[in-house]
Amino acid sequence: MSELLSSLSLSSPPSPPSPHLSFSSPSPLTALNALKFSMPKSKPKTRDKILSALLIISILVALVLIIYVVVTPKKGEEFTEFYILNESGKAAGYPSSLSAGEQGNLIIGVGNHEYENVSYLLRVVVENKTIAEKKIRLPHNETVEFPFSFTASGTGAGEGKEYGTYLFRWQNVPGDESEQLLNYLVDALEIEWAGEEGVEIFKSEDEENIFIVKDENFARIVLDTEEERATVKISGSNKTYGLKVKKKDDGGLDIYGMKKLEFLLFRLSGNPSENAAAAEPYRELHLWFDIR
Repeated sequence: MSELLSSLSLSSPPSPPSPHLSFSSPSPLTALNALKFSMPKSKPKTRDKILSALLIISILVALVLIIYVVVTPKKGEEFTEFYILNESGKAAGYPSSLSAGEQGNLIIGVGNHEYENVSYLLRVVVENKTIAEKKIRLPHNETVEFPFSFTASGTGAGEGKEYGTYLFRWQNVPGDESEQLLNYLVDALEIEWAGEEGVEIFKSEDEENIFIVKDENFARIVLDTEEERATVKISGSNKTYGLKVKKKDDGGLDIYGMKKLEFLLFRLSGNPSENAAAAEPYRELHLWFDIR
């Protein structure tokens, strides 16, 4: 027994094997892969959030603009419509040849496309004399039409004489009918100096103009055979007067008294009752007519 105990006490248990430690360094690629899989996923950056928000805002703004364009009517050109029709409502067949005392009938139209309420004054003038006036107030995008009548007068403005349609033949002035032309200028057109002594009458070289001259005063009659019209222009005045030209079978050009019917539309900036006498017309139309 004692031998057995001695044996047990003297024999020590086998020592465990010594651990073997390896300190080999990992390769760079292995370290990178390890880092890649070990790092947590990063959150979206602040810049990405801002860009996303701006994109959403841009889309919303675009939608609002599209809705505005669709719902809101586009503002077009600002203008006033002004026209004259015959009594049947057609833009043709105007009364152009009337007997003395005969009535001419028309329709006048005014349309407001100025995108605001506008007050107008319509003035009708014959040979620089006002024969009618009418005040008109229109909201935007409204048009008014109304009848207008005028009576052809065969009396001259000066002495109240009766004038026939015929005045003179173009080829006879200067010449045999110069006196008839001068009488018309004085009595009908109130050009007083044309009746004084020493008035000269002559034509241009192309015979398209007749000049009536007295000292510093002069009048000019311009012939327009294509339009069958002649126009009297007076020095020192903006007034003009129309004459009608008729070509005869023998080649002669007969000149007839013709009246200009002017339709002047004034746009009033303030009170509709304000005086537009000194203002320039906003729109202007005219018709020519002769008296048989």
